[in-house]
Amino acid sequence: MQRERRKRGHEASHGDTCEERIIERKKTKRDQEASRNSLVSSIISKKMQIFWLPTEKSRRDYLMSTVTPRQRRMIERMVQLNKTWDKLNEDYLERFGCPDTPVSNRSFVEKPFGYAASDDSLLTSSVVSLALYDGDKMLFACSGVALGRKGRAYPVVSRFVTSKRLVTEFEKNRNRADNLRINVRLHDKESFDGFLGLYDSHIAIVTSFWFANVPPVDLHSHIGWQNDLVAYGRAFSSGILMATSNAPTQLLGADHLIKHDLIPFPCPVTEAGLGGPVINEAGDVVGLSIKVDVDEETTYFLHRVALLARLEYLEKLMPNSTNFREYTLPDGVNSIVPSGFMAHVNYLKSCGYPQPPPLVLEVNGRLLNTFEEDFGQLYGYEDCDSNFYDRSSEEQVWDKLRKKVVTNICRRVVSLSSYDGDVRSFSCTGLLIKWHKTGTPVILTSASLVRSRVDENEIDEKLKIKVLLPPKQVVDGTLELYHSDYNIAVISLQKPLYGIRPEYIFRTAKRPPRVVAIGRGAQDGLLMGTIGKAVKKLAGDKLPCEDLKLSTCKITKVGIGGPLVNIVNGLFAGMNFYGETDVTPYLPRAIIVEVLSGTDLPSHKGMDHATDIMGAATVKKNRYLCCFALQIHLAFV
Repeated sequence: MQRERRKRGHEASHGDTCEERIIERKKTKRDQEASRNSLVSSIISKKMQIFWLPTEKSRRDYLMSTVTPRQRRMIERMVQLNKTWDKLNEDYLERFGCPDTPVSNRSFVEKPFGYAASDDSLLTSSVVSLALYDGDKMLFACSGVALGRKGRAYPVVSRFVTSKRLVTEFEKNRNRADNLRINVRLHDKESFDGFLGLYDSHIAIVTSFWFANVPPVDLHSHIGWQNDLVAYGRAFSSGILMATSNAPTQLLGADHLIKHDLIPFPCPVTEAGLGGPVINEAGDVVGLSIKVDVDEETTYFLHRVALLARLEYLEKLMPNSTNFREYTLPDGVNSIVPSGFMAHVNYLKSCGYPQPPPLVLEVNGRLLNTFEEDFGQLYGYEDCDSNFYDRSSEEQVWDKLRKKVVTNICRRVVSLSSYDGDVRSFSCTGLLIKWHKTGTPVILTSASLVRSRVDENEIDEKLKIKVLLPPKQVVDGTLELYHSDYNIAVISLQKPLYGIRPEYIFRTAKRPPRVVAIGRGAQDGLLMGTIGKAVKKLAGDKLPCEDLKLSTCKITKVGIGGPLVNIVNGLFAGMNFYGETDVTPYLPRAIIVEVLSGTDLPSHKGMDHATDIMGAATVKKNRYLCCFALQIHLAFV
């Protein structure tokens, strides 16, 4: 009995000890958390005393000493990533941004002219002042007149016409910061931002999204020519309407107006009067002041007939919707690159894209259907700087493929880009294959890569071809073979790629029910994949080639020429083209093998030019496949 009592007592005392230890540990943990919270609170309450430390390094070391090793590694990686992005941004601005020209510290000083005029009519109310600023510093100021508002399908905007001199000053004062802005001031001194848009050799259009209550100038009224004309201009700082009058030195007859756009007017104005109206005694607008010759004391104005014709011409070129396809400007008409967007526009041009229409960038418009658009789930590589997790879709692709299949895809799918000088012509994806006779690694891709931008039915053999296999292998390629109607091409490598696994496609294989469309990014080289099914063509499906098949894999332009592979074993099933529908056309493996099997590489036969393997016996049913693959349809929204 005593032994059992001692045993129970021992167990009880042991239990009390365990319970006390648990309580003690919890208490210690609470004390540690309280101490840490107290430390944070003291730092915050004392307004970050760590910044009282003498150097940035000492402050950084102090902060790093308060975190865990895991947090330290994450912070160090974040700091390194930020440095990498800062360096990339500096290189981007150095290559595509405005020149880093010296900026003058002197502000523009407005000079008055003539006399202060009455400012109580509808006509004079339409005269506005336009100022060019770099930050808070005025660089130039001139005048302008209000035009009719534009806006139905397009956002309602207020528009003003002025002298092209404003464009000249805008371009002359651009610098690396690219922070210029236009300010519009009305007769009642109300002011708001404006944007330069279209311009020609004499006039420029300034547009604002501010609903300005300004009467538009009437350019359609009948003009009776009187002896005296009055040139108006509005000072920006004071808002005073200035005027000067005299008679023109030349007779403004109909024949003269047809031959000459600019009329000399022996009554000089200052820069503040450029863009202002010239009015006759009846109050009709005769023209617009364009330039001034100080030495000859002469102002040249664009007469009303020429001004109206130019405005009507520019009106036709103004976008009338929010979706623009293949927007181009004729010779003699230009569009200003908005402030803050010079680097972006130069980048677009280097990629072979057109300059966006006026006001598209200002309203956060973007270019659609580009070679930079991703599709499916992205797959990175070691030391990849791209944040592809945020760009990738939620579709699970790579986890559904066997590891060996993924490795093979990584080592045989490449990105290709063709260049005309330094301007990119086309980008697509290609597959490394073994040539059937020699086993030489070559690239199978779309012939759109080497088609002429002027005539898509022609192959441009002068284009330079760049081949990218991440992470850092970039080599030149040479066009060997192409098939004009099937729109396929074979590219050889001028230098070897290492660590590759080219696929031997010259054997029969069944068409798989489930497939994966593969692409590789044109810039960062990230792999893209999306899963779908091979489907039959329906009666309503109209394809430009009877040999084309369809899959439910939805790709973007960068996937053109990329492989469609079997989801089970990763074997090549066909080459993808692009369609703006829910299905993607592809050329089956059997057709490609049939076309390439009886052909030798020209370089193996000592030839120094590419060969069209279409042949004279090609069936016309395939005739317009090339056009189908080349439909880029760039659009700004």
